[in-house]
Amino acid sequence: LSAYIEGIRDGTELIRLAQKAMQVKKPLIITKVGRKAAGAKAAASHTGSLAGEDNVFDGVLRQHGGIRARNEEHMLDLVSAFTCCPIPEGNGVALITQSGGAGVLMADRAEELGLEIAAPTPETRKKLANVIPSFGSSSNPIDVTGQFLAEPRILSESIKIALEDPGLHSCIVWLQLMHGYADLLVDIFKDVKASVDKPFVICWLDAPEEALLKLRAAGIYVIGATERAVDVIAGLVQYGQARARFDEQSPRLPSRKAGSEPMQAIAAPSMRAANLLKEAGIVLAPADLAADPEQARNIAEKMGYPVAVKIESPDILHKTEAGGVRLGLGDGDSVKKAAEDILESARNYAPDARIEGILVQKMIKPATELVLGVRRDPIFGPVVMVGLGGIFIEVLGDVSFASAPVNPAQAALMLDNLQGRVVLDGARGKEPVDRAALIQMICNLSEFAVSHPEIVELDLNPVFADGDKITAVDWLMMVDQN
Repeated sequence: LSAYIEGIRDGTELIRLAQKAMQVKKPLIITKVGRKAAGAKAAASHTGSLAGEDNVFDGVLRQHGGIRARNEEHMLDLVSAFTCCPIPEGNGVALITQSGGAGVLMADRAEELGLEIAAPTPETRKKLANVIPSFGSSSNPIDVTGQFLAEPRILSESIKIALEDPGLHSCIVWLQLMHGYADLLVDIFKDVKASVDKPFVICWLDAPEEALLKLRAAGIYVIGATERAVDVIAGLVQYGQARARFDEQSPRLPSRKAGSEPMQAIAAPSMRAANLLKEAGIVLAPADLAADPEQARNIAEKMGYPVAVKIESPDILHKTEAGGVRLGLGDGDSVKKAAEDILESARNYAPDARIEGILVQKMIKPATELVLGVRRDPIFGPVVMVGLGGIFIEVLGDVSFASAPVNPAQAALMLDNLQGRVVLDGARGKEPVDRAALIQMICNLSEFAVSHPEIVELDLNPVFADGDKITAVDWLMMVDQN
């Protein structure tokens, strides 16, 4: 199933379509316009529907097994590939070429797309070394050299041996022009097709038209550009992974139609929000609300140092900008003085702001910094977000979205979609993040989003992940004022 769309009116219907496509084992490939703000605005004015925030669309489509095509060419490449290629059972890809440079080009693109240029097993390398000339290479990329034109079995046997390897689930064969050898190459690939049950793609630059017709008639996929060949394998792998995690049970969808009622948002009191979050299984840094500086001192003494104090006001959302935050306080006098200072700063920043007190919060040892959140999307309803904090969110916008609720497999996919996901494995001496604990937190947050339709937006930022201890240090909950 393939579609070119300019806008979406009902996100839940798209989710149902994706789920139905998975049930009947048909890939759903969508080209959607409006990747950037200007394109989205043009699409909305043309169709009268919303293009939607693009990374939300990407996340939700991938979550439910659909494939996003970059453009019409990419969509048609994928449609053709799915008609003749079996679905790979993993992301290990063998690159077979007679050009070292082409192998590097394919490997670079494969890495960008999350494919694994897996090393062949010792047994596979030994078999390849018995076939490939000594000046070739039996590692991956596999260089069969141009000698195969004199000895065709070099190419055919290399493909077969590579695809027998349990860690290599698909293969791309790269060819130069070689018009004079077209019939020989067609015979080689027909022989391979009859012998293997894993997908292989032929990247043949400027292949003769007659050879293309013969290969396609034999059910062999051939394409004329290097990166497009890698993109096709990535699409097949993505669908195979979606099938592996597919849950036959229909997903729970929000009962309230996405975007049906515009909401006017106000900030929920911090401690009220904290109580709701803790009931949902979200671990927060210990906090309490003080009515005045002296009470703030008393709370800090009982809580233990160091602490932070923050102004509590529904009219001051960005507390740091208002001078309403003091960190790392280590004794009662400094807590009282800091509380007095932030009260004064808040009054100077927003004279008419309602001041509800001073939030006293236990300081948490810094660790791997994450961001989690919820928002009420106008198209898809409640969506959950996870990202890497610090520079990853501020500069790169490295976040992943999914429609709520999510199951553990979908939460894991959200983490795998992050550009900086290797940070979760531990970096610069930090302990690796416990993925299971983080996945559970994402699932809890998504269930919370579904059960609280009054929430318009929720930010947990930062969230510190120290091994299996995952703690939200700051939170802001915006709710429908009605």
